[in-house]
Parts: sequence; C-alpha cells; structure tokens
Amino acid sequence: MTPDQFVDQLFMNTGVTPSVTDRQAAINEFATASNTADAAARARALRRIAENSTLAQQEFNRSFVLMQYFGYLRHNPNDATDMNFVGYNFWLNKLNEFNVNFVAAEMVTAFISSGEYRQRFSQNAVVPLVGRIVEITSVSSRSRARFLFTPICQIGDDGGSRSPSSA
Repeated sequence: MTPDQFVDQLFMNTGVTPSVTDRQAAINEFATASNTADAAARARALRRIAENSTLAQQEFNRSFVLMQYFGYLRHNPNDATDMNFVGYNFWLNKLNEFNVNFVAAEMVTAFISSGEYRQRFSQNAVVPLVGRIVEITSVSSRSRARFLFTPICQIGDDGGSRSPSSA
C-alpha cells in the first residue's frame, strides 16, 4: 500500500474529507518512502489524522449526544424504547444544525421534559425543575465555584410546566 492510499483509507474510515494541507501533512510523515512498511511513519500519520480538528469536533458531538442518553435516560441510544439509532441521529443532526449550541438546540430541556425521563421520577420522587444558572462565583484560593439555580418552571406529572411558586 502506498502512503497516499494509506492516508486516504484512514480519512475515509473517519468520515472526514481532509483539506489538501491536512492530507499532504499526513502523507509527508512517510518522507520519500514508496510503501507503508515504516511503523513509526504509520503511527505519525495516524496521529495527524486522529488530531484533525474536524474529526475532533465530529467525535465531540457524537459523544455529547451519547452522554445525554447515558446521563438523562440511563441507556444506550439503541436500547429499549428505541431499538435503533433514529433518536440519537435526530439529536446529533440537530446539534450539528445549531453549530454545537446545545442550549439553542434545546437538547437538555427536551431530555428532561421527555416522558421517559419524567417516568423515572414517580410521585414519591423529586419533580425535575427547568432553570438557569444565574451566578458563578469563585470562592477561596481553591477555585471552588458556587452555582445559584433559579427555577424557570417545574415539569408537572401531566407534562405541562408551571411556575415554581405554584408547585
């Protein structure tokens, strides 16, 4: 396999279309070699591709959506209620559409107001609040932060929201 073929295959596996500069930099790791026998050169080329900024952002987005499933719904995206990746792909596409702005994409709000999430909180448990952080204050030399949470609304058993004072 030639260095060009090796680098092109790696980029194809990542699903990233490299810039001319990124592709050439990875190929240049092989210097004048006509094949990929040099393991150190293969490793350097692989590292260049793994550290590609487009790939890093793409993987961050995938990980962020996966974290929402694990954190809020406590299951894999293709477990139980879904049995496929339709929901995961929906949220990944929405996050990408909003340029990784999960607040504008309303991801957290949607997860915590979902029936599946609310079902975890029965009548005997705390009803989740939707709110915003209003102040972050550095405390002492240990760099601790204090978060003040101001509820915006409370998600009711019927799925509707109401102000915290009427809860």
